[in-house]
Amino acid sequence: MSAPSFPANHGLAPAALSLTTLLAEWPDAFADRVLALDSLQAVQAWLQDIPLSGAAVLRSPLTALRDLEAGPIDAPLLLAVGLRALGWQARLWSVLSAGQGWLLVTATDDQAVVHIGGMVADELDEGRWLLASADNTADAVRAWLNAAHLPAPTQVQGPVVLSERDGDQWPSEEDGVLALLQALDELPDSWPKLAD
Repeated sequence: MSAPSFPANHGLAPAALSLTTLLAEWPDAFADRVLALDSLQAVQAWLQDIPLSGAAVLRSPLTALRDLEAGPIDAPLLLAVGLRALGWQARLWSVLSAGQGWLLVTATDDQAVVHIGGMVADELDEGRWLLASADNTADAVRAWLNAAHLPAPTQVQGPVVLSERDGDQWPSEEDGVLALLQALDELPDSWPKLAD
């Protein structure tokens, strides 16, 4: 009988792919633009060039760039790609507030400040970026909701650490995005623990 084989990481989370590898399927112009991002301000400027819509279409970040439009699902994932360009660990959250679900992304910078972002849509179904920062994740969620004029969350599911899902090719493929959302939906409510 042969000895069992184990993955190289012995059951630990899969190693993150380099951003260059992760964007290998992207057209050079798109990939080069992301790889050139070198500050949070540069990420914000890049995102401002992408028109937003309130329509919740299941698109990968690559498809959103090709469509020249992002919505509540793909916009936060575009932010996550930009944060990865800065070398930050991006995390995906689902936040329920005022009976609506919001997909948000957080990352912590070198100064231990938590940055959080996502998009909100107005009554005309037009989207706008909303970014906030705080000293911890719970305060960052509160700051984002406050800026969006939303009440405290009734549920916060997450995080899904996006680098652990790199094998799903979520920046390039809709199936990878669907796998992210399914993984997020399976997580318990983190809010009571975060808010302590």
